[in-house]
Amino acid sequence: MAGRRRVLAGRHSYSPYLQRLRHLGFADCIEARPRVAAWAERLFETAGFRAGVAQWTNPDCVEIFDRERSAARERINRIAQKKSA
Repeated sequence: MAGRRRVLAGRHSYSPYLQRLRHLGFADCIEARPRVAAWAERLFETAGFRAGVAQWTNPDCVEIFDRERSAARERINRIAQKKSA
């Protein structure tokens, strides 16, 4: 922390993971927690997020995530059910 502005550099370390959860169709996991969702939205609006994460997002990967989202969710749900049994 330096100067008058408070900056928590560590908060940006979570942003790629939060973005990937959204891309993989797990935004509902974030949205289920209103305070986390509000924090994530504020984080996604920062210049640091745009410069450090968003501009490096590969649109081809996002397209694959979009296309495979339903199948991936089903597989993950089956795995989670087996683990909890």
